Amino acid sequence: MPPAAAGVAVDPRIAAVQITMRSRLLYRGPVTGVVDGRTTSAIAIMQQRLGVAPDGIFGPQTRARLFPFGTPVLGTRLLTIGSKGYDVALLRVELAFHGFPSGPFSSAYTARTARAVLRFQRFAGLPTTAMAGPLTAKALRTPTPVSPKRLSWPVATSITSSYGLRGARFHGGVDIVAGQGAPVIAWQRRGRLRRLARRRLGQRGHGGAWWRRALPRRAPVARRRPCR
Repeated sequence: MPPAAAGVAVDPRIAAVQITMRSRLLYRGPVTGVVDGRTTSAIAIMQQRLGVAPDGIFGPQTRARLFPFGTPVLGTRLLTIGSKGYDVALLRVELAFHGFPSGPFSSAYTARTARAVLRFQRFAGLPTTAMAGPLTAKALRTPTPVSPKRLSWPVATSITSSYGLRGARFHGGVDIVAGQGAPVIAWQRRGRLRRLARRRLGQRGHGGAWWRRALPRRAPVARRRPCR
């Protein structure tokens, strides 16, 4: 499971139930994958509607009674455009953490979800159907890819927004902040390090320097663009 910024483990199942409850207007908080007071209260309301003892815990009994909120286990039904529910939300969370985000989170299987599934299936060597069934679910249970190359920070600074869940979206990068004139280390296209002496940085991570997390089938790359 991907680590949260505060050192708390992010649970994709909790993220999926938060997305599902947002779709049902039972939860208005951010998608964090971490249980908090708002999540517990929303789960208790959902449990009342499902006929489960409202203890606020997303346990086996609650997952077993998820219908009509979706099926409890990803891969037990074939998901395609028009499918809705908890398992669709879980699919989209797992796709995002594997490097294939499909836009703002919801519990609906959209055309954008189908394209993300298709890209993942090509990457995993699966039949390219753009539909998610048992094979796709099994492939998503494998560990998320890790870059074979050791990455270095382009500038000595602090993180303002980390990689992962953010609001109702997935943030596929890392935002940093640095002062004007901070020196930056950047990768050139051929991988040769070049120190940019006194490269002018803006006050925001997206202002003066930008780099992308290594995703499947993409080499780690650092680019720079003019300050805003």
